[in-house]
Amino acid sequence: MVKKGNKGQLDCATSQTLPLQPTSRGSGKTALAVGGDWIVQYNSTKDFYLQSIDAPLQELSEKADLSPVSQLSTDGTNICATSSKSINCGPLRLQSGSQRDWIYSSSNIQSTAMAANSTAMYGLSKSNILHVAKVDDIMSGKDHVYWNPVARAPVFTSIAYDGKRVCGIKKAETVIACTTNDLATPLSPTWSQLPESDWTSLALSNNQIYAVNAAYAVKRIAAPTQ
Repeated sequence: MVKKGNKGQLDCATSQTLPLQPTSRGSGKTALAVGGDWIVQYNSTKDFYLQSIDAPLQELSEKADLSPVSQLSTDGTNICATSSKSINCGPLRLQSGSQRDWIYSSSNIQSTAMAANSTAMYGLSKSNILHVAKVDDIMSGKDHVYWNPVARAPVFTSIAYDGKRVCGIKKAETVIACTTNDLATPLSPTWSQLPESDWTSLALSNNQIYAVNAAYAVKRIAAPTQ
């Protein structure tokens, strides 16, 4: 679980029980993402800061060449970043001395969600419609990433994805709804809604939802199965 603490401080916890006992991973960053074995943060000087989960004290700094960045997602291999007018995607790690080769993604998508070892990634449009795209578009040499709307999905304000299911906070009711079938199958997604409301943000890992409510409390909830 990763969350922004007081004064922009990044706090992390690995405990599978609540209450979480976070440890500090630094401060002064404005956006963050977790994917694969990496924690990625961005600051206002157009830099990405990368920390391996296995070696948290070895922070790497790489130029982002985007400003400002308001939202990030990564699968540990690729990264998508929301800047002021569009979303761009590219490789997470730079080769020595090289610049990141950003691929234009969309001016309509406002946030993205990626997961390690997944061939798909998900995004929310500016009208809060769920979309899906192929991760291969990032490295395929195409001029941009192609997004397609997900039929009959709820209208969300934020989403999370763990490689098997998507969960999101519904715009109208601030409740969490999740897919109940494996998205890797050809079946159309089915959705199930959780009873509690007032959620403001969420993360998803191994069928466990980590969500923050309006009172700034973090809760761990089992994702619905039906």
